[in-house]
Amino acid sequence: MKIPNINDVVFVESDFYTGEARVAYIDMKSIYSDHVYPVQCLIDEENLNTIDSEHNHGQRVVRFSLNEVLNIQSKENIIFDDEQGSIFDDF
Repeated sequence: MKIPNINDVVFVESDFYTGEARVAYIDMKSIYSDHVYPVQCLIDEENLNTIDSEHNHGQRVVRFSLNEVLNIQSKENIIFDDEQGSIFDDF
């Protein structure tokens, strides 16, 4: 699997939003730490009505985990760009 780049359009599948979004920022130091939601995406205005209103109150910039952006269901044996990442990697 390839980590998306800034300005890539990705298909997000999370608990509160499913649809396309444009990657605006990636926190590379915490990319493999899903609980800090390191991928920040910009959602088009026409898709804002599809976001669960309990989790979003009109903001277009939303953070997701790498798994939500890459649609990874199982975390077993996931290889990113031929290397298993670690939160201890130097970036």
